[in-house]
Amino acid sequence: MNDIEIPPKINYEDKLIQIGKIKLNYWEEGNGPETLFFIHGFTGNVEEWYFQISHFKKKYKVIAIDLRGHGKSEMEEKEVNADDITKDINSFLEKKGISKINLIGHSMGGMIAQYFTLKYPEKVKKLVLISTTPGGPQRKIPESYINFIKSTTVDNLINMLSKSASIPLKKMKPERREFYKKLQKWSVERRSKAISIDTYIKYLQTSSKINLRNKVNEIKVPTLILCGDKDRLVAKTNSEFLNENIPNSNLIMFPECGHAPQREYFVKFNKYLSQFLLEGNVIS
Repeated sequence: MNDIEIPPKINYEDKLIQIGKIKLNYWEEGNGPETLFFIHGFTGNVEEWYFQISHFKKKYKVIAIDLRGHGKSEMEEKEVNADDITKDINSFLEKKGISKINLIGHSMGGMIAQYFTLKYPEKVKKLVLISTTPGGPQRKIPESYINFIKSTTVDNLINMLSKSASIPLKKMKPERREFYKKLQKWSVERRSKAISIDTYIKYLQTSSKINLRNKVNEIKVPTLILCGDKDRLVAKTNSEFLNENIPNSNLIMFPECGHAPQREYFVKFNKYLSQFLLEGNVIS
């Protein structure tokens, strides 16, 4: 890990595309015959996928998008919902003339990936779900918590999320500790610039309304599910539930890993993803 530069020198071009009333930011790299489409999680942005884009652009067309209100994408004044987000993605694909994708989603992005696959099954060749959940019965966000969010800063909120998503450094093997410290620092700095307080609240309320627990068994495409066994933000039981209920699915659990295996163990993650894309299953 010592030879990996953190933060990485990012030289990918931000591109904007008009979708309805807003412009969405995205990265597009590679010229391969198949498309990998990456959806980041809550408070994330396109940079979330740096380690995957740099690896997979050699053989695939790789697209990562900033969801509305995240990164450099615009946000409408109205409330946001899962249907709007999936329509954004579908409109994007139609504008780009892309008929089928391998869809990869992390955390909240994984919820959107499930929603998209159920709504547009003909457009998904393979599905990859990372540290995510099918949601559950609608829960109201306490007013006291909304007031707290409004009274604090994005930096503070991202730091709180990051601590929940991470393994405590003291529990980490010494050879990984320095790399992980740099990775977390970069992640917090990047995500703090990716979202506003207003958008934070809107997406928090959106994710609390998604419930696909009784629908995921309708997902028929080959599905790879990945998570960390020490994820404190989205419990691994969610990935186990998805694996038990999505018929053609495979579960990989990363030992000593938090909420973001695509960054924490990106070499191993990329190997599993490559194997799944080529062969349709993964042997860990």
